[in-house]
Amino acid sequence: MLLQDRTIKYRSALKYLSGGYFIKQGNIFFYFFLFLHTYFGLSSFYNHYLKINDSTSKSPL
Repeated sequence: MLLQDRTIKYRSALKYLSGGYFIKQGNIFFYFFLFLHTYFGLSSFYNHYLKINDSTSKSPL
């Protein structure tokens, strides 16, 4: 009984982490936040990468 309860909790946690919970809930705010997070993360990563390239190669781009 305890083991079964533990596996159910583990599965629900996996579903929650994989986004199945949000897909089931239809939470548009989560998708919006995820989009913003990836967008700003990628833009900051590209800016950092371009700054490194500019400082090393002195390219006009």
